[in-house]
Amino acid sequence: MGSGAGIEEAVKLPKGENLNEWLAVHVVDFMNEVSLLYGVISEFDTADKFPVMSAGDFTYKWSDETTKGPVSVSAPQYVENLFNWIERQLSDEKIFPVDVDKPFPKDFHKRVKHIFSRLFRVYAHIYCSHMVHIEAQHAEKHVNSSLKHFVLFALEFRLLRTQELQPVRKILDKIVGHRIQEVERNESGGARREIRTQSTVDGNGESSKDEEEDKEMKERKRLASIPLPTTYECDNGGVAHQKKLRRHSSRNKGCCVLL
Repeated sequence: MGSGAGIEEAVKLPKGENLNEWLAVHVVDFMNEVSLLYGVISEFDTADKFPVMSAGDFTYKWSDETTKGPVSVSAPQYVENLFNWIERQLSDEKIFPVDVDKPFPKDFHKRVKHIFSRLFRVYAHIYCSHMVHIEAQHAEKHVNSSLKHFVLFALEFRLLRTQELQPVRKILDKIVGHRIQEVERNESGGARREIRTQSTVDGNGESSKDEEEDKEMKERKRLASIPLPTTYECDNGGVAHQKKLRRHSSRNKGCCVLL
């Protein structure tokens, strides 16, 4: 993927591109990538050795439309459930419309965020439980590059909370630590702004609505002044190529997925 700065620019939304389309094609790209990486260690990831999906001290339960609530499953079962769950959504044109004229659902960003959260758990599981197998096949550079790309994209579009990165935070601090710190500062600043924009109390114990509204208006103007992300060119057909990949994968289950 090249240098860190190059990846940071590459993940940004290209000028004139639809945000939901950009997120959609990357759901397919990263699902394929995680599937490929997991395939490298899948023979070692057995239910006997990993009866619970975990990443270090963190454990993850599974839930979807077929379960009544979160259930504990083995690591390989969790990953299988995950890919099937993503494929069902990709195949649902109400969620991932194949026709570019069809609208995405209003909760699309929330759905993508959920997908990224679960895909990250596979990265975390690989790092915490199978790096010895990755290193044995001299694939650690590729895995590091893949994780770096994934996390930078997720942070760019707020698809992961920094708290979710804890299982592999030490590794991430080495490869994208500056970006994580930027996000954390923004999160902290947002919390402070929220406190400041709450109703102020005057000497008589009554809220000052004018001051509250004035601060809210200033914050809206500040957010509106933030420039749009820059663009970049893809050597392989750019956005149009990625759109075709998404439609192809959603129409033909498994054909673009490296299992």
